Amino acid sequence: MAISKTDEPPSCKEKCIKSASSLSSLPSLPSHLPPSYSHHPLSLMSTSSSSQSPSPKTKTNEIPKVSFEAPYSPSHTVSVVDPFDTPIFRQLVSLVKEQNAKSEIHHKSFEEQKEAIMDLRRSVESLGKQMEGKGKGVLRNFQEDDERQTTYQPRSSVKVAGSLNIESPTSPVNETFQHLTAVIESVKDTLWNIKDTLLDHGRKFDILIRDAIKDDQPYEEKELDDESTCTALFEMAMAKTKEEVDEWIKRMDVSLVFIALFSAVLTAFVVPATQNLFPSSNNASSNPTYSPPPVPDISAQNVCVSYYLALILAVLDAVLSVLGRQWMSKLTNRPEGNTYKERLMRHLERERLAKPWLRLLVEGLHALLLCSIGLFVSGLLYQLWNLGVSFEEDVPRLLITWGLGIFLSLSILSVVLGASMHALIYEASPFGGPFSRTLFMATRKMAGSFESWMKQVEGVAGWLDDRFKYRRRPFRKVLRILGQMIAAPLWLAFQLVNVWRVELRLNADQKLWTAYMDLIAEASDPKLLERAVGSFSYVEWVWSQGQSQGSVDRLKKTWNRLTATDTSIRVRETLRSRIFPFVKHCAENNVNISEDVMHSIIKSYPFSTHFSAEVLSASFDADNADLRPFAALPFEKCIAHILCSYSHPGKLGDRERIFDLAQEHCHDLEGKGVDVTRIFSHVNPLNLIKSFIQFPGVISYRLVRLIVKDHKLEILRQINEFITTVDQSRLGPDSISWVFLALADPPPTTIDLSPLIDYLSRHPYRWTWEHTSTLIMSYLTSYPLSKLSDRTAIRQFLNRHVDAEFCDEHGYRYLTSAQARAQARILLAGETRFSVSHNRCNRLSPQSASITTSPSVLHPALQPHFTLAARSSSAPFRKLLFPTFRRY
Repeated sequence: MAISKTDEPPSCKEKCIKSASSLSSLPSLPSHLPPSYSHHPLSLMSTSSSSQSPSPKTKTNEIPKVSFEAPYSPSHTVSVVDPFDTPIFRQLVSLVKEQNAKSEIHHKSFEEQKEAIMDLRRSVESLGKQMEGKGKGVLRNFQEDDERQTTYQPRSSVKVAGSLNIESPTSPVNETFQHLTAVIESVKDTLWNIKDTLLDHGRKFDILIRDAIKDDQPYEEKELDDESTCTALFEMAMAKTKEEVDEWIKRMDVSLVFIALFSAVLTAFVVPATQNLFPSSNNASSNPTYSPPPVPDISAQNVCVSYYLALILAVLDAVLSVLGRQWMSKLTNRPEGNTYKERLMRHLERERLAKPWLRLLVEGLHALLLCSIGLFVSGLLYQLWNLGVSFEEDVPRLLITWGLGIFLSLSILSVVLGASMHALIYEASPFGGPFSRTLFMATRKMAGSFESWMKQVEGVAGWLDDRFKYRRRPFRKVLRILGQMIAAPLWLAFQLVNVWRVELRLNADQKLWTAYMDLIAEASDPKLLERAVGSFSYVEWVWSQGQSQGSVDRLKKTWNRLTATDTSIRVRETLRSRIFPFVKHCAENNVNISEDVMHSIIKSYPFSTHFSAEVLSASFDADNADLRPFAALPFEKCIAHILCSYSHPGKLGDRERIFDLAQEHCHDLEGKGVDVTRIFSHVNPLNLIKSFIQFPGVISYRLVRLIVKDHKLEILRQINEFITTVDQSRLGPDSISWVFLALADPPPTTIDLSPLIDYLSRHPYRWTWEHTSTLIMSYLTSYPLSKLSDRTAIRQFLNRHVDAEFCDEHGYRYLTSAQARAQARILLAGETRFSVSHNRCNRLSPQSASITTSPSVLHPALQPHFTLAARSSSAPFRKLLFPTFRRY
């Protein structure tokens, strides 16, 4: 049901009109604000309202007429809440008003500065007009007065800013300069304000920079009694003391628990032992003539004494433990003092006075508890012996039990003595204590006494031998043995200190590296790995442990842990960066890397990382020792020298795989648009080409063209000579074909290519024969045949070129175009005529006669081809017969 406009509640309409009028009454954003302010919601509202105004004469602050329609509304009256009447919106409006006010102020300031600059400009222009025609008499130098006199009035000088002298103070020029001075002062004040603001910003920026780089800068030098330094020292001292005191308190707590249980057991034995001292008499208390009991047996007294002494020692141990615990807790309390320096000095003095006595107390309590236990066990065994012999006959079971107790007690005693001896023999023994340290100091003094004793014995033996002058000198041997037997305890002490003592070797790198790898492999905290990975080194691993199977397995476990997913990229990059020093170390020391390490670790890294290791492994193959120094070179140099490796003299081993890897890497880089000339710059381009033509595999034609760029003629001349001197069994026909295509395009006109043509005609390569032969034909049409040194090679090439049935050993035909064969026939006919006319005066050799063909008459259809070959230049001919192609 449709509702008319009159049905809308008037309060809603009034509120909406009021809201719209309040929004439209806001000041518009100034035009000089940056574009970011134009995207404000209120600016968009004002823009939209202005764009929708019916007339351009409508003012911005005018309240627009708002019409409301309610096509659908409920039948009853509903109170509509103003959506703009919210605290956030009111706060937003206030912020916009404040921003607009600030923008207006800035705009006015900029306008004033603009007006001042314009006034300055107008003043300067007016001054220039007034000065026109007066020459240099108006302005004077900065510190000079004007001596020029005017004819119509006396001269008066006015100094502006202490530097300019102006004539005629009542002239318009003076007024202009006064106005100009005021403008300059205003601009000067503004610039000073800007300077202060920039200086303030600069100071704040310096503070920010200092805060940002403070972690990388050294600390400022401070006095020793500085409060921060004393605070740190106090905390260090307290932490150290707390660690020692906690250990002592822990030992005392264990002793107190044991003493409590031990005292209960002792009490249970003391009571019957005391009762055994008195004779059993039921009428003793009722007898008026009671006398003291007789003295008990000595055995019963001894048992009772043992139990009582053990109980007394246990109680004293408990009392001293409680007191010592209280004394130790005072060491960890914060001392009194106004500054940390005073607290530190008080704490250090406390430690100096109390620590030696507390340490002695802890060890004494331990010994006291052992004595108490020993007295109790002695009394128990003594009581058991008395029971076993107190009957008419021996009681074997009690006696066997007594013997077993004696054996077990001696076993415990031997364990204690063994632990003490272990601490005497091994420096790093965990069983050492104050007793063993004291015993070792006494043993060392006894060893020193034995040395002085043996010196005296040897002196006496030497005197006796000199006195009696026996040839065999028996006194020296006899007295030495006798002296050792007399001072046997001293000899044992000497043996213990100088022979049996095992010192701890702190510089045992092998043990340290083994512990490092084992702990790294079992570590679970990545933060600890971050701190320890910096010491990882493959060089240290191979130097300390070698490449045994156990060592390799340990390395793989460590590497797997360091490359796990919970470690950071920095850890993995650290492992990667350690590969090249490892390979370099192995190359310099002639150490091969095991296959397990190569496949499981090194080959998992990118090509630039593991290529040096590949070269090192290949260098241990037969006749590849010349590759070993290349493994120690940086990556790019290693690539370049590997590409040159086939140019080395002597017998070469199998290195085709690493050559292919290096060539493929350069080819991929060149295909991605990366400049690979930097790699080739490490070696001579001629050596590269020599290596390429001796490579038995497939070479990259694009790389060859890149290598010979800008050096074609020079390299072609060198390769042409190199073909005649090198062992041609090392050359690759396919490689030479591709190199020839790269070097001889366009064909040279100053080089005799007979050696190359001879090789290519004797070792043709089927895949490049069409292009190679076409290029040679272009060369023969542009180079004088009379200047060729080997005419036989030329005739051999032409004969093969004109042969349409020319095939390789597998029966595959060498492709040649009909036009090229026709041109070859023309050249062959001309060469034959030249040979016949030349040999009329000379006898033909058998070899030449076997190669030279009989003269033939040209067919008239071949004459145009001959004319084309003779008249055309080499470049159009090359484009016609030698199409472009891609290789590799």
